[in-house]
Amino acid sequence: MQRTIFNREFFSKKNLLILIVFIYAFNWQTTAQVFHIQDTGAVLVKTTDQSPAHWYIEIINDVGVDTTLRWVAHFNNIPNEWVINFDDQNTNTEPINDLDSADFVLHPWIEFPQKLIIGAMLNNKPGHGIIYFDIFDPANRQNLQIISYEFIVSSAGIGEVSLPTWLIQNEGVIRSESTSTCLFKVYDQSGKLLGEAQHELPLNTYTGGIIVHAFSKEKSAVIRLFQP
Repeated sequence: MQRTIFNREFFSKKNLLILIVFIYAFNWQTTAQVFHIQDTGAVLVKTTDQSPAHWYIEIINDVGVDTTLRWVAHFNNIPNEWVINFDDQNTNTEPINDLDSADFVLHPWIEFPQKLIIGAMLNNKPGHGIIYFDIFDPANRQNLQIISYEFIVSSAGIGEVSLPTWLIQNEGVIRSESTSTCLFKVYDQSGKLLGEAQHELPLNTYTGGIIVHAFSKEKSAVIRLFQP
């Protein structure tokens, strides 16, 4: 019976080190992150007359060469009247719907990062919804980031607006009629976040036209108010 003879030189420390480095480099190449997104969420506070509503999220190329990525859209409470488009600065896709997907090329960052631009024709329909996008490398789905665009859209026109029945206003304070926790976010007309509160919202802190987003576990509402 012939015995297998191993070359001891092949298993020398030097060759073993080279082999380990090669395996590590191969694994790094197949799992390395090729992009990253620093700010993964955007909030768009608009009125129905500010249509189309649009904003962007920046995506950074980490490898310095053109790289193919893929996006998949997920709609949460988006009104049927809204027409959504998505522009990856290669292709503008319109309309997009829930679970639509497409590949796009992420270019190296030369002067400015590439932008992923959302747009919505509101068609005079108020609403509050979120669109999520899975962004990933098709060759390595573990390299995935989720971004979101939250739309808070109220009816056009400034003035006192009747509160929904589950909210009450008394002596300049808005609160929920129930004992459940209620959260409030207050924005100005440009969409800038002015403040947040829990349980109750004192209105004397704010002046001018404001947009109040109130939500509890079961309900939500968007109210436009004018504070003298």
